[in-house]
Amino acid sequence: LEQEICENIYLACLAKVASMPMNVRLSTAGMAQEMREWEAVKHKAAEDVREREEGVKLAEKYRRNLEEEIQQMVRSETFHEPAIIAKAYRDLKIKELTKQFVEAKLTTAEKTFYAIKVKNTKESETAEADLNEAIEKEKKAFEVLETAKIRALEQNAASIEIPVAEAVAVPVYGNVPFYNLYPQHQQSSPVNVGVSPERVTQER
Repeated sequence: LEQEICENIYLACLAKVASMPMNVRLSTAGMAQEMREWEAVKHKAAEDVREREEGVKLAEKYRRNLEEEIQQMVRSETFHEPAIIAKAYRDLKIKELTKQFVEAKLTTAEKTFYAIKVKNTKESETAEADLNEAIEKEKKAFEVLETAKIRALEQNAASIEIPVAEAVAVPVYGNVPFYNLYPQHQQSSPVNVGVSPERVTQER
């Protein structure tokens, strides 16, 4: 993705045309070649806009679906471990940042398409400035998303261990403590004080 951002098709085509010797560019064949290059890039830019519009819709769909799942978990009478809900919220944050990144990609595609359309006109300089600004914002959105993904992975790994604050200790059976993560009224049956340490370990 980072390479894709850096290799913007408008800027790449500008560089390709600029690399042509001046005598070639000014020849009939050279001008025809340049025109074909820009026409091809224009079609690609239009296709990129369409694809990224679909990407934004898809990203919003994923984000909205997860948000609804979290709301159902919170409203549900069924107990959900705090770690599971916390992970769901972290996933939702990733979905939101993903949507922001995809929206930034769409903006870049739109600015690219416009820059191609107004090339060699009085609007060209402003269009290029807007395009460069969009590319920088896309890079920033990408960096924020990647940082958030790494942080979420670290937090998810840390949450595998039962947080002490969430564990309510009940009587010790033998040398094996039993941690009850479920409220008393949500237990299917009371804790059996006659349970063996091995069974307690399995239950944990």
